[in-house]
Amino acid sequence: MATLHYGHYERFSENSAGLVMLEASGVAPESRISPDCLGIWKDEHIEGLRRVVDGLHKHGAAAGIQLAHSGRKRSTIPPRLCATRSTLRSQVGEGGWPDKVFGPSALAYSGKYWRIQQEFADAAVRADKAGFDVVEIHGAHGYFFNQFLSPLSNQRTDRYGGPFENRIRILAETVRRVRSVWFFNQFLSPLSNQRTDRYGGPFENRIRILVETVSRVHSVWPAEKPLFVRVSTTEWTEGGWALGDTVALAKVLVSEGVDLLDCSTGGNSPSQQITASPGYQVPFATAVKQSVLGLLTSGVGLITEGRQANRILEESKADIIFNGRQFLRTPRVCP
Repeated sequence: MATLHYGHYERFSENSAGLVMLEASGVAPESRISPDCLGIWKDEHIEGLRRVVDGLHKHGAAAGIQLAHSGRKRSTIPPRLCATRSTLRSQVGEGGWPDKVFGPSALAYSGKYWRIQQEFADAAVRADKAGFDVVEIHGAHGYFFNQFLSPLSNQRTDRYGGPFENRIRILAETVRRVRSVWFFNQFLSPLSNQRTDRYGGPFENRIRILVETVSRVHSVWPAEKPLFVRVSTTEWTEGGWALGDTVALAKVLVSEGVDLLDCSTGGNSPSQQITASPGYQVPFATAVKQSVLGLLTSGVGLITEGRQANRILEESKADIIFNGRQFLRTPRVCP
């Protein structure tokens, strides 16, 4: 963490934000978008992150962090260098990792994806130790999980590619691992555990997820802390991921313990055709909210005025508003 991060995030909590979400933070060194991106892949990161959390809590805001893996979009140059370079690829000599870039491909399943799932679970443990109130798994904008979800970018032929249930598998499995980090007791109890699969029912089933996870993680995330997942609800591209797919995925995620779906769009296909207008992504959040019982949704995208945000909430089109760029332009965005 650099000194600028502390003031950067704390000013949002000083200016009416109820929840401040830290930017996409790499669960491994090579999972970052650029060498300048934040990370949460080692315990040494906890102290700096805790300082940010403490600053947000001081002003009454909740603290969240996006856990992220950029997949084939990683090892790019920082935005500050874009105007000076003909290529976006960051090379080894400047802190990049161009030989370690991968996403879904036609190659068979390999153990590296299991490692990534565990990296997300370990990052969630560190987030809890740093005091975060919320973690969000970033599955949107053409990054690792979005690349698996989309039939355009996922050309695999194994159990992680092809039909819908295969393409969502790696995200669902990762959610299960992250969620399992913080609510073991709900699995163990025969009162709260009503599952009918191999993780519910008889005692040996109810202890299974704890036994499988305890050897990999050293702490638990409190049950009262929510889990968010960000997705691109549509790719805005013919033949790509669409709203109906998102609704079906949302039903899987809520059953895995996800509390809120952060409903963004696009970012995975260069052929996307987006017609942007004020609040243009809110209808996607509304559709998911109305289709999936028990799952909260967020409204994002060109929400630039406080009155506009309040209207979305008052009309039950979304449960919370996420606002990024407008806070950067106008920190006191609430009026």
